Amino acid sequence: DEALMACGVLDFDPSRHMPLPPGFPLWIAIGKMVRKLGIADPLLALQVASALLSVVAIWALVGLWEGVAGRRVALAGAALAAFIPGVWFHAGRAFSETPSAALAVIAFALWLRGGRAGFVPGVIAMTCAALVRPPLAPIFVLTVLLAAWWARRDGRLVAAGAAAGAAVLAVVMVPAVLAAGGWGMLLDVSEVHAGEIIATLGTESWALESGRSSPPSAPSRGRSRASVSCAASAPPRSRPSSSPWRRLGGGGGGARSQGAGGRVRWRVPR
Repeated sequence: DEALMACGVLDFDPSRHMPLPPGFPLWIAIGKMVRKLGIADPLLALQVASALLSVVAIWALVGLWEGVAGRRVALAGAALAAFIPGVWFHAGRAFSETPSAALAVIAFALWLRGGRAGFVPGVIAMTCAALVRPPLAPIFVLTVLLAAWWARRDGRLVAAGAAAGAAVLAVVMVPAVLAAGGWGMLLDVSEVHAGEIIATLGTESWALESGRSSPPSAPSRGRSRASVSCAASAPPRSRPSSSPWRRLGGGGGGARSQGAGGRVRWRVPR
C-alpha cells in the first residue's frame, strides 16, 4: 500500500490503484507538496509528512485532554500515547491513518477548547481528515454534524462552517477528479473496488503461502536514487496533461519505464 501511495504522488490514477480508489486526494496532494520542498522520493515524502503530523497529533492530545483532566494528566496521557507500539509503527510510514487521526484530534481540540472561535477551524480540520482518508469519511462527517448540532443556535456560525468545509472539499477534490479522468471514472472505479472489498470480506487467508518469495527490502536511505514499482492493473487511459496535480507533482521528476509483466517502474532522483 505504501508503494501504491507513492505511485499516486507521481501519477494520480485510482483506476490503476495508484493509489487505491477513491484516491486519498489530500494525502496525495500533501505528498506532492513535500516533494516540491525538496524530498524527491515520493515514498520518503509521505513518510516524512506522516511523522511530522504524528508529532502534531501528540501536541493536539495535550490540548484536548488538558481541558478535561488538567495539564499533568494531559501530558502523561499524551506521553503514553506517543509510546504505544501502533503509534510508533505507523508514524513513520506512508499510510493515511496517522495524518487523518492527527487532523481529527486537532479538530476535537479546537471544538472542545476553542469554543465558538474554534468551530470553523475544527470543521476545516475534520474535513481535511476525511479527504486524507476517505474510507473514514462517514465517521468524520458524523462528528461535524454533532458539532453543528452543538452550535445550532448560531445560524451564521453553522453556515460559516459549512461554507469553509465546502471550500476545502472543492479545492482538494476538483483537481483530483480532473487528474483521475472525471467524476464518472472516479465513481466507477470506486464502486468496483468497494464491491471487491465487500465480496472478499472474511474469505482471505492471513497465512503465508508456502514457497512465497520474501518481500523486497525497504529502500535504503543512502541510495542516490530510489525506485518504486507500480503494478499496472488496468490499461492506461488518456487524461488531460494540464491537470493542476500534474504540475504540482513536478513533471519530469521521475523516469517511467515498462518492465516485465506489464509492471510500471518509476525511478525517482533524490
